[in-house]
Amino acid sequence: MVALLLAAVAQVPAIPYIALGDGTPVPIRSFDIGTSDEMARLRSSNADLLIVKFAKWGPKPSEISKSLQREGKARRIVLAEFPALATSPNNGLLWRTDWDLNRDGKPDDDAPTWLRPRNADGVYPLDTTNMALRNRLLGPTGLVATIAKAGFDGIVVSSVADPGRKPGYDARLLSDIMAEGRRTRPGFATFVRNPGALMDFPVIRTLMDGFIADGLFFGQKELNAPSSPEFVEDSVKRLEWASKRQKIVLSIAYTTDANQISENRKLAMERRFIPLARSKRIQPEAESEPSR
Repeated sequence: MVALLLAAVAQVPAIPYIALGDGTPVPIRSFDIGTSDEMARLRSSNADLLIVKFAKWGPKPSEISKSLQREGKARRIVLAEFPALATSPNNGLLWRTDWDLNRDGKPDDDAPTWLRPRNADGVYPLDTTNMALRNRLLGPTGLVATIAKAGFDGIVVSSVADPGRKPGYDARLLSDIMAEGRRTRPGFATFVRNPGALMDFPVIRTLMDGFIADGLFFGQKELNAPSSPEFVEDSVKRLEWASKRQKIVLSIAYTTDANQISENRKLAMERRFIPLARSKRIQPEAESEPSR
């Protein structure tokens, strides 16, 4: 009988977790995402992990992180969306209005040399080979340290679809960002959104703390539409590798269809992914403050 009970326990998948700086594990069973304009909704969420995209940074981001994290047994993980590989006028962490004053998608003359023209996804890719950008992100006064010192538990970096990019440089920057965060704040976590081919690099698939898949089963291109089989197959293959090794994998479906929401949950949980269904992608409407 004891042997049977032990065998049954062994078959139950362990709940993935993020360890705080003092080693306290925070189990992750659910997650939610929102903007800094949606604080009331995020505070009332019952999710174990929250992701915040900042329309504006300030005036007291440390109060935001603390209020969302909660205390004691209710403690949860709060991550900030972080513009390491691309940015936009809607990202208050890394944008100045005069970088593209007329919003034509072409950086103005005064824009940094590491800011590239806007792509089809509406973001401005960043040149991760540029040392000036690295200096802006890393170091004791860089953006990574700024977020960690404000009390956030980690960051989420989105990949960029660009056939001309050098993924090796992106992987190196992500590795340096992870190290910088942990130097500044013990237990600081780094997640990668839509990692794709970045998962081919050992530093990404083994050292990152978690991954996010946008529109994995539904809504990749269009709300309430099944995602392309090729995209699903490639993404699942890469991300299942991570989930089987207790990495956290968050799966977002963009759908309002009740059957698709149920199917997304089923497909995600079969692969040890954590599911969420949303009616639209995050796109803050508030204008960003110029970065300093």
